[in-house]
Amino acid sequence: MGIRQAGFVLAWVCSACPPEAPAQEPHSPEQVTRAAYDQAASLLSRNVQGTVRNVEVVPHWIGDRDEFWYERDTDQGTEIVIVDAATGKKRPAFDQDRLAEALPGFVTDPLQLAAPNRSVAAFARSHDVWLRDLDDGAERRLSQDGEEHFGYGTLPGWSAKLQLLRQGLEGPLTGASWSPDSAKLLISRTDERKVGAYPYLDLLPADGSARPRTLEKRIALIGDREIPRFPMFVFDVASGASRQVPLPDDCFGELGATPPQAIWTPDSRRIFFLCLAPDASRFELVRYDLASGRAATVFEEGADSFLDLNHSLYRSMGANVRVLAGGRQAITFSQRDGWGHLYLVDLEGRGDIRQLTRGEWVVHDIVAVDESEGGGFVYFTAGGREPERNPYWRHVYRVPLDGDAEVELLTPEPADHAVTVAAPALLGAASTFAPSGRYFVANSSTLDSPPVSRLHRSDGSVIATLERADAGELFARGYEPPLPFSVKAADGETDLYGVIYRPKNFEEGRKYPVIEHIYGGPQTNVVPRNFASAAGVERIGGQGDISTFTALGFAVVTIDARGTPWRSKAFHDVMWKKHDEFALEDHVAALEQLGERFAWLDMDRIGITGHSWGGYSSALAMLRYPEVYKVAVSSAGPYDYRYLYPPFVKWTGWPEYEDGGRFAPDAAARPVNLTPHSALASRLEGKMLIVYGEHDENSLPASTVTLIDALIEANRDFDLLLLPNRDHFYTQEPYFIRRRWDYFVKHLLGAEPPDDYSFPQP
Repeated sequence: MGIRQAGFVLAWVCSACPPEAPAQEPHSPEQVTRAAYDQAASLLSRNVQGTVRNVEVVPHWIGDRDEFWYERDTDQGTEIVIVDAATGKKRPAFDQDRLAEALPGFVTDPLQLAAPNRSVAAFARSHDVWLRDLDDGAERRLSQDGEEHFGYGTLPGWSAKLQLLRQGLEGPLTGASWSPDSAKLLISRTDERKVGAYPYLDLLPADGSARPRTLEKRIALIGDREIPRFPMFVFDVASGASRQVPLPDDCFGELGATPPQAIWTPDSRRIFFLCLAPDASRFELVRYDLASGRAATVFEEGADSFLDLNHSLYRSMGANVRVLAGGRQAITFSQRDGWGHLYLVDLEGRGDIRQLTRGEWVVHDIVAVDESEGGGFVYFTAGGREPERNPYWRHVYRVPLDGDAEVELLTPEPADHAVTVAAPALLGAASTFAPSGRYFVANSSTLDSPPVSRLHRSDGSVIATLERADAGELFARGYEPPLPFSVKAADGETDLYGVIYRPKNFEEGRKYPVIEHIYGGPQTNVVPRNFASAAGVERIGGQGDISTFTALGFAVVTIDARGTPWRSKAFHDVMWKKHDEFALEDHVAALEQLGERFAWLDMDRIGITGHSWGGYSSALAMLRYPEVYKVAVSSAGPYDYRYLYPPFVKWTGWPEYEDGGRFAPDAAARPVNLTPHSALASRLEGKMLIVYGEHDENSLPASTVTLIDALIEANRDFDLLLLPNRDHFYTQEPYFIRRRWDYFVKHLLGAEPPDDYSFPQP
């Protein structure tokens, strides 16, 4: 057992160990050197890309054959190899004609949706949907009646749409899918005609004009009676004829205020729609028959709080619903027994439900389904089933579709096993399983062991080790993996998990200031569970870069508290209808336990930082626990729930107004059940830097201004950084990074940062 592995075991199991000998001297230098900033910069997510060779194998399966190609890193650069999955043998990709079969899916315009037979592609123009012939480029208008605020496939206003408006572009199609035979196109029509207008002021127009301009889109806010609707239409490609699908009222996608997800049957005769109520309290699986034009609900489930169809919103394969046997059965994800499991349900009227998985553990993603005659399996990832292991580690399993056989573990190694490949955006992922279902690739690692990529048969047996990642360059930069830990929540019973990064140049007998990196949102986790996420080679929920503070003399802690996913339903429900508390008592309890366990943590110098929900929770921590948190950098936070979008009622519950209703009686009405940060402004005692982007579409700038106004009214000192023309995603910008470092160096470490620091050129 190596040093890092020994540290893993010690940190994981020593919750009952006696505390270390007391540290005496606070680490408090007068100056942080330019060299320390340079080292921190070398560990930024954007700068560590490429420092780990072969961090993952991404298989691109070639047609229906059990062959795939992938890119691998070598001393000479990147090469492409082809793998025979049956044997694991690799060969250089000299056969360009064969390789070209795998490439069409990756050269298509991202604003177009190509048909399965690759004859045409659909795209949006002037509120209508158009088709482009992929051979000769000829264009044809498919819909004829699109209009402003009622367009086909139009992005809803609450989405990241502002930059498209600034550039005069239309976005990718929303709620669109092709029939398997390429003869029909299903598409939503975004109806925002009654939704309120929301203006942005473009102070520095892209054309250089001295006169600001107004950019306007339609945005519904929590409490609004009028929200976007998404009627669904099926177009016949040959004739252009269309028909609206008769779906139930309040049929939305899993995120709410989005079109419902659709699943076509292989014969292109039926479509199944995944309909969730606006607050995700009810799920209906609706079957639509194209020949008859009739729709019927074939499965329904309700919940007292909210329903999930997958435990994670980000970097998952989406809703864990698979239609089987030509539409006669379906596999659905449910938390009806208190944990996230898979159920086989009858869709032919009998209503039979059979539980496929059970126990105090959680299914993550359905990654493949084998419907072979006489049996078949569903393959999935899950966490928490294997004792004495990190419950957030993913393992691969399968369970038979018929009979009552036990769940079978396919990746037994004690590590996190990734068999999905994340999309460039946070939403979406693809499975590494072969189309035949006979083979899959697993990229496996722990916090301190670089990834190993293995080719498996569907029974879990290993055919070949494809790559062992080389992290030599990353370690040469001074990177040190974090130590995992477990602590108790504020209830004294529930186990919480997190990691702690030790400061660089650690000295025994010294106490180091602590920065908690927080997110806390109900839709994802932030604690890294594998090597790539811990090092920032894979960004975590859009956050990343948490290890860089160690080069500046800080310890860094991050925790997944109650109210976050991937545990029991009760664990996830903790913040439901209590989001203005945000389970911060768990974070405080965890820090107290860590202070007792690690004497080198200076509990008198605790800072906190986060972005988006993390901006919300870091500012709230300063206001609710001023005796604990002394310094914060809070960026892009939704500090006032009046400025949230309707999808968030899934996790917050409906707003409640003084008249007892859930809709705002007037434009100035405030929910009585959700306390804004502004009401707590007088409690600010420490140093806080508030950062926001002028064009943030996720956390509306007006929400930040409510907190600013309240702090001024309360006569509290604070610092403010406004980033012109920036949207929600500026955490990788050098100026923001440097200002955040400087703020903690000055106000938490008590030192001076280097003068006029600028980042080294790559």
